[in-house]
Amino acid sequence: MNAHTSSLMQFVLYSTDELAAGDGTGFWSNDVGWVEYRFATRFTLNSVPSCTLPVADARDAKWMVWQDARAPVDSLFK
Repeated sequence: MNAHTSSLMQFVLYSTDELAAGDGTGFWSNDVGWVEYRFATRFTLNSVPSCTLPVADARDAKWMVWQDARAPVDSLFK
């Protein structure tokens, strides 16, 4: 990832089902699979079309803007 890439142009893969079932591990890491938000792989806009969605039990994996993806995590702990 380029250090000059705007955070608004960074994306993460998110699964509502994995988040609920995995104690906050609803975000995808290319290194280890489903992880907490802070460990998620961030993708650039250019890399999104070439990525294959990971397997989620509910088949609900989707792209989210990196900064917006924090909201589902925060709502779990309110």
